[in-house]
Amino acid sequence: MDHFSIIQHFFSRLRCQSCHEHFDEDGIELVRENEGLYLVRVSCCHCGEEAGMAMVGVEQGTDRSDDHSHDAQTPLISGSKYQGFTDPELTPAEIRRLSQFDPVSNDDVIEAHRFFQGLGHDWRKHLPDEQEQAATGTLQ
Repeated sequence: MDHFSIIQHFFSRLRCQSCHEHFDEDGIELVRENEGLYLVRVSCCHCGEEAGMAMVGVEQGTDRSDDHSHDAQTPLISGSKYQGFTDPELTPAEIRRLSQFDPVSNDDVIEAHRFFQGLGHDWRKHLPDEQEQAATGTLQ
């Protein structure tokens, strides 16, 4: 499973705020990909509502498609602040790597919101254009 397929699968588990149906993978459109960053447009195939755009970062060199070494209901970490934590989307190695960081706090979310809000309506200017990508050899 490639990274975009994983992103489609992730969004297909979410529901449309208008009609409350799950998003279909067909409604997840890849707008741009650049060095592990995916810009996707999410639309509901059931009611036609556009949910918006999302920028998703994927760690390069990771492919978890063959890693099914844990049961989603089995806690992956014990004896830490993450004791009892389970997540079917993460591998045990990813859980261990991420456990060294503090959980995302409310303040972190507010700070991120302010950052994105500060980008303004012309936020796309912050994305590398296709000429820049072609010059650096990163055009997908």
